[in-house]
Formats: sequence, C-alpha cells, structure tokens
Amino acid sequence: LHDERARLLGGMGHSVSDASIRSICTGLPRVLARWDEVLELARSALLAKFDYDYPRMRDSGFGWPVVDMRLKYVRPATFGQNLKIRAMITEWENRLRIDYLISDALTGKKVNTAYTIQVAVNMATREMCFVCPPVLWERLGVAP
Repeated sequence: LHDERARLLGGMGHSVSDASIRSICTGLPRVLARWDEVLELARSALLAKFDYDYPRMRDSGFGWPVVDMRLKYVRPATFGQNLKIRAMITEWENRLRIDYLISDALTGKKVNTAYTIQVAVNMATREMCFVCPPVLWERLGVAP
C-alpha cells in the first residue's frame, strides 16, 4: 500500500545527502544517539520541498505534532560518519506519515529505517483533525 501511494505521488520524497552526524551526536565519542534530530532534518527538508514547512503550517492555521515515531536500528552510526537520509511521504489522507531510510553515504549500507506520524491540529479550536486539511492536499499536488 505504501509503495502504491508513493507511486501516485510520483515518488514524493527528498534526500538530505551527506548529513554529517557530528552536529547531532551526543557527548559519546563513537555512537549516535539522537535519531530524532536526524529525522527532523530530513522531515523539514521534505516539507520545504512542498512549500509547507513548519512556518507555512502555522500560517495555514494548523499545527502538526509528531504523535508517533518508530526506529529500527540495523547497524550503529559513528561520530563523523556521513549519512544519506531519504524521506518519503507515504500517507496523507488522515495523517501525515513520512518514512525514512538512513544509509552510509559512502557504502550505501542501511543504517536505520524509521517513520514518523503527524496529525493536523486546528490551532483556533485546538482540536485534532480526523482528516488532513485541504491545504496539505493542495501543497502535495494531490486530489482528495
């Protein structure tokens, strides 16, 4: 189902290439522990591609909190390792799901897979929307 949705969107994805983990690692000298920040970088770049980054979301009257985040660790990433981060929108009808593939930029070996789920919240009423607002569909260039 996710592959079919991605096909309909024409591969609605974005790569953040060669993101060094130096700027987002903890004080541990050898192992990355802050994957949430890695995903945030990729998610922000992807949403900006559709001119619907966080300031645009706010201006449209909707907040989009992350309500679920899952990570699958395949192998460790080390300090100074360059990573390629691929983010792709796979759901947009009732929630915004973004799937991630993090790989070593040099070898192409998979390091991690993940997904995040965001829901729309009407900022005026503070109520969660059970269907994504039309502005998301417009920005993504898809029809309801």
